[in-house]
Amino acid sequence: RIQNAFGELAKGRTSIIIAHQDKLASVYGNLDKDSLNDSVKNKTSLKEGQKIAETGNSGWQQKRSNLEFQIIDTQKSIAINPKILLPRTENEIDLTLTNIVLQNKNGDFFNIKEQKTFPSGLYRVYQSRNKTAVPYKTTVTINGVIVDQISYDTISQENGKTYVVGKKKYISTDIYPDEELLLLGETMLTPGKSTLGLSVDNFLGKQKQITYSITIN
Repeated sequence: RIQNAFGELAKGRTSIIIAHQDKLASVYGNLDKDSLNDSVKNKTSLKEGQKIAETGNSGWQQKRSNLEFQIIDTQKSIAINPKILLPRTENEIDLTLTNIVLQNKNGDFFNIKEQKTFPSGLYRVYQSRNKTAVPYKTTVTINGVIVDQISYDTISQENGKTYVVGKKKYISTDIYPDEELLLLGETMLTPGKSTLGLSVDNFLGKQKQITYSITIN
């Protein structure tokens, strides 16, 4: 059930935020403010199935008419992947697991296909971003033991910064160090031979896996 709704108007577009009784809020963005239903403007509650507005066409969304949709847990102050609450579909986009690189604490990157021996130390593991989909979950293992696992289904905020949670809180610059890479996780590499295992899961649990035999000095 819906408790209340309100809009924010700017340059031909509007956003509607609807507060639900279960402490969730649904956000509908990129709406055409001229199409906003008069009954929505003048009421603090809506009925199921009631029309709100039509999608807008201004700004970067011009000629696309895409709806910007979010679900917010107002009690925990986190954004939730809407797919958790919507009916599931089998038509999930396949994920890729390619161009694996390791980044050391100095910020240097190493392509794992070109280098099999690494100095001991703390590394972050990255892959090339998927073009249209973000993994539901990413996992990093060493010799079969999980050392980091990131859930990309919720986004939290603290001190004005958004983050996702793995073995620690990763902010946006950790997750996306440049325009090409996505963080899979972090691991400490200790001297000896090890098997580095990586996996990405989509929302339905379909998983892509890859392993590398590496030597640590």
